[in-house]
Amino acid sequence: MNVKDRILECLKYKGVSITKAESSLCWSKGALLKSNSISSDRLGEFYLQYPDVSPEWLLTGEGPMLKQPSAQAASDNIISLSHSKSPDKIYPMSEFNLYDIDVSAGLSRLFSEEGDRNKAYLGRISIPNMPKCDGAVKVIGDSMYPLLKSGDIIAYREVHNIESVQYGEIYILQIENDSDVSVVVKYVKKSSEGNEYLNLVSYNKEHDPKDVRKETITAMARVILCIRQFSIM
Repeated sequence: MNVKDRILECLKYKGVSITKAESSLCWSKGALLKSNSISSDRLGEFYLQYPDVSPEWLLTGEGPMLKQPSAQAASDNIISLSHSKSPDKIYPMSEFNLYDIDVSAGLSRLFSEEGDRNKAYLGRISIPNMPKCDGAVKVIGDSMYPLLKSGDIIAYREVHNIESVQYGEIYILQIENDSDVSVVVKYVKKSSEGNEYLNLVSYNKEHDPKDVRKETITAMARVILCIRQFSIM
């Protein structure tokens, strides 16, 4: 296996199509497949686009494909947000994709098997000694400020049964009322309106609590952790 083969293997691992990679690298269409070898200039361009890839692995095939961040570097940038009654299992390396929620047209499309996650793919995140996560998106808005700031990355675990919600935890939810679709990040609490409702509470006291009908929630995920100023690919 040569450098070109390892680049192709890396792109496959990341879920990035060859066409998309060539476009992001400003290479001509078909440049990767038609080339018998990779020039030093193009190798440098690949490193700039995918800084998480290990140079040693790319050049020699030795060691892990991705650079391994130190535990201290990771812990300095990560805020655990899950306080589940049943503690989440910790894995030696938690790996998940970062998505652009605007490109995916909302949470429900992102979570759906029919949704095109490749188009919404922004990169892959690897964090040692963390719970399993299904994916991550960037925070928009200030409803959870200063706990969560706009631009922070939140990693989540999808919820497939709304009745399994854990009160007091932070969730990202998609709410649909007629033609209005919104995606919010809130604490979820038991509603005084009855079992058909959930009470959504912001960390920012400028935003009032709100009761929403469960039937209007079309997608939700429990927020596991927040990442700030963390190097991603």
